[in-house]
Amino acid sequence: MLALAAWEFRNCGSIRPEFERALSTVIETEGSAGRESRAILAAHRPLLEGIANGWLENQAAVLFREGALAQETFDLTVKWARPTPWLYREFADELFDAALRGVDNACRLLIVAALNKVEGYDLDTLIKRLGKDPAALATAVEDSAFLVQRAEPEAPHLTVAAQLWTLLLDADRSKAPPQVLTGLGRWAFVDNIDDHEWAQLTLRTLDATDGQIQHPISVVDRVARIPPDTTSAVTTNVDRVG
Repeated sequence: MLALAAWEFRNCGSIRPEFERALSTVIETEGSAGRESRAILAAHRPLLEGIANGWLENQAAVLFREGALAQETFDLTVKWARPTPWLYREFADELFDAALRGVDNACRLLIVAALNKVEGYDLDTLIKRLGKDPAALATAVEDSAFLVQRAEPEAPHLTVAAQLWTLLLDADRSKAPPQVLTGLGRWAFVDNIDDHEWAQLTLRTLDATDGQIQHPISVVDRVARIPPDTTSAVTTNVDRVG
């Protein structure tokens, strides 16, 4: 049904009202059939935004907020569908809640928003709201490094990710406890962060975590690859990595 509607939209510029009525019937279905139908809609949310935006706007609460299957439907769209400006604008609270509940991909979607400077997802807000659960903040912290591993040297999102690293180190440890910071070891894989900046931030991270860090072998390997004068302080403390 979705494929046919997409074809009609591409060729005619709109879809017939019968399709929207069928969608409304689908989301009112209960039980396993309703769950399966909602899963399909959740995975194809970006398509619905394009071909049935009016219907989606009107039915967003029923689909993602209200009723026994709404939260499950929202969790599936977070897990399987790409993020869009509409999702970020309409469902900020739900996205943060999903991250705190450990929903797959939720933390990464929040980091993507922060790196792209989407309104409502600034770094301070990210730290404050995810800080309610250190495990969620820790996941987001490691994701921030993962997402910029292949970034170009002057890429804006690389700069934002490094700013997040600095903010976490500057924060009170009650807001960013040591177990949140260990995932910053993934920055050893970020090729285009300046070596001196990486060394200084890594040293501060080791100080904050008492030498505990993830990917310790990669941290040590990066220390070995760059000039000693750049990493002398890290080298002095490298025996603490573990």
